[in-house]
Amino acid sequence: RSGLPGEKANAGFGKALAGTDGGADGCGDLVIGAPFATVDDRRGAGAVYVVEGGRRWSRKVEAQLLAGRPVLGRTPAPGDFLGSSLAVLDWNGDGRDDVAIGAHGVAVGGREDAGALVIVEGGRSRFLPSRRTVLTQRRPLADRPEPGDQFSSSLQDAHS
Repeated sequence: RSGLPGEKANAGFGKALAGTDGGADGCGDLVIGAPFATVDDRRGAGAVYVVEGGRRWSRKVEAQLLAGRPVLGRTPAPGDFLGSSLAVLDWNGDGRDDVAIGAHGVAVGGREDAGALVIVEGGRSRFLPSRRTVLTQRRPLADRPEPGDQFSSSLQDAHS
């Protein structure tokens, strides 16, 4: 068990991991994917937790939850698998860490498991789901997504 509020067994907690300093406080933070998590009563919609590091160890774990409509921009669906892959990068060039979140089960244009990538921008102390970019093969690649493509099923950290 993860010990995080709302996290349930069989959520795939820790299937994907990435390190960041999302809090911009000089302490490492951990981004944890739980792609099989139930969100809004939808099994396998997926979730991501950002656990903030600190200078002292504490038994109380606080985490930012990235899941559902605030991240995807739509109601989550069963089998989206948000959090199946993760990477940290500076997407917008502002010097802050942003997080790329794979959701390889997202349907695109009615095509099941075509996949999507969500980039959530970092703010002064947290990630900002309201400042997100959702990418699919259709946008920006102008490619035709096909069922089972699973776009974003694997990501490489671009953090230097």
